[in-house]
Amino acid sequence: MRAWELGEVQILKKVQKKGRNLYQLPRRGKPIPQGWESEYLGFPVGRTSGLEIWQYNEGPVTSYTVFDPDTRRATLTISGSRYPDNPESFIVFGLYAAPGNPVRAADFYKYLITKQGLTMISDRLQSPGGLRVWQELERRFPQSISVYGFDTKTDEPINISTRDTSDTHVEPDEVDNAAPGMKRELQHRARYIRLVATAR
Repeated sequence: MRAWELGEVQILKKVQKKGRNLYQLPRRGKPIPQGWESEYLGFPVGRTSGLEIWQYNEGPVTSYTVFDPDTRRATLTISGSRYPDNPESFIVFGLYAAPGNPVRAADFYKYLITKQGLTMISDRLQSPGGLRVWQELERRFPQSISVYGFDTKTDEPINISTRDTSDTHVEPDEVDNAAPGMKRELQHRARYIRLVATAR
């Protein structure tokens, strides 16, 4: 598969422990020394196609990383958090991919949903790259993955698709540059509307 590189990830406050920044690729994609896996990756939770899946927890933040044991490099990391009353939820903060990464982000989402039992939830302001992952997830896996909208203010699902980008995607610049009358509507949408992906 071709690399899935995302350059639009938002810069967030860093969470670090022993050199591990949960908002970036471990060691920025450089090889991880033998015996230091747990310091940078946390603990193993699965394996797929010869690659290892690791989970790292620090306070409310969790990251899942694809690790290639042959090259000893982390190739893709997804970081996020959970709703306190739903340990299976995973609110995506960011995606980080190394050059030449062999794993598409949508494939990793599918793995986390179907093999780890997670419900993936979009963050409140998606980048174009982040939205493309949801669109690909919906397009490629309709038999195994359900993608829908959710309003966190009303706790109700809403009938939207990732194709309806005006309903599911609001960039920070769009809110900042909106006319006064539209700004409030866009802020509401950005604050409360999420995309959700679950196993069928």
